[in-house]
Amino acid sequence: MSKPKRCGGLGFKDSKKYNLTMLTKLAWRMVTNPKEKWAQLLKALYFPNKDPLVDDISKSYSSWVWKSIQHGLKIVRQYYIWEIGDGRSAKDVLPVNKKLGTYIRDVNSTCPMCNKEEETSSHLLLNCEFAYVVWFGMSSALHHSKNNSKSLQQWIKSWFSNSNSLEATNPDLANTAACTLWQLWKFICDRVFQNKIYHPREVIQKIRSYIKDNITTRGTIRTITVRKKENWQRPPKHWIKINIDASMIYDFSKDGFALIIRDCTGGFLWATAFSKVARDVMQVEAMILLKALQWIKDRNLQRVIVEGDNVSVINGCNGNLVGIPWEDHSLILECQQILSDLSQCVVSCERRGRNHAADLLEKHARRSIRVQSWWESPPDIIREILNKEANISSPSSV
Repeated sequence: MSKPKRCGGLGFKDSKKYNLTMLTKLAWRMVTNPKEKWAQLLKALYFPNKDPLVDDISKSYSSWVWKSIQHGLKIVRQYYIWEIGDGRSAKDVLPVNKKLGTYIRDVNSTCPMCNKEEETSSHLLLNCEFAYVVWFGMSSALHHSKNNSKSLQQWIKSWFSNSNSLEATNPDLANTAACTLWQLWKFICDRVFQNKIYHPREVIQKIRSYIKDNITTRGTIRTITVRKKENWQRPPKHWIKINIDASMIYDFSKDGFALIIRDCTGGFLWATAFSKVARDVMQVEAMILLKALQWIKDRNLQRVIVEGDNVSVINGCNGNLVGIPWEDHSLILECQQILSDLSQCVVSCERRGRNHAADLLEKHARRSIRVQSWWESPPDIIREILNKEANISSPSSV
């Protein structure tokens, strides 16, 4: 009879639990609205000089009404606030589905963001596809740092226990990591409780705005941060990565452009290279980014990471036009428009050392290629570096 109607029952509520719920609400009203007449009366009778959330206010001569409210007050005390103290007990306290399932029956333990893995705090905030893309877009240095830890708790602990950790030596990154965790949790709660769906790119922009408006640092918070190691990194499982590069030498009549696509195993899928005349370096970098985004749009692809090494152009595509000459605004705005129309596409920046293959190919194109494409089998000029990067690149943790 007490089973929900959707499960074939009559939907009658558990009277004992329902009564305790009402008493808890009554106790909560007493604590949060102490100026109400009935709350003032109870205070005068039973705890005139005490705090109902902290002190013992039980009375042997109390009425059945007050005894009943105390049952609800016990629940309020338990969940009203936590005092962290030394923090030793404050671990793994997030109400994720796996944890809730140990207390509540019939809780679906699957992550609501990816619907694939069990929802733990580490999965939800670090390794879920949604979180993975947000971290990758926020800071490649933090993305790499978190992947070196087995759990969320271990990663955060390393900020304070290891004086040589990335976060300990760079307060700006520590601020970024903490704000990203907090904002990720808020966006996930919006998804669960209000059914709001956010694109990872929108989340990244909102987190950056929050940091800019609320965090004071020693200097300007960089929009793009890079890892220390010079290894190309594979995209997450079921994603592809497009590395782009372009450059010019003013003594040459043409400029080189290159675009290389690889899958989550590091396997080569497609590449194209061509030469063309452009005005300056900023324009050639914007042109190859636009080429990549148009290629994704034309093929209606999803789960794509576009990676280049020009910070200004990448930031411009993500909404920050600082440093972009006015002559190139139309190119960047076109990139922004295409990116906004794409589903699950992230544009990110990396050091040239991790963009080595595209760098080699565009230099080759500048000297000897008008336009050429390769499917499945890469050109000889980059075959060795692609094989090397596929073997040494870090596997995805998703």
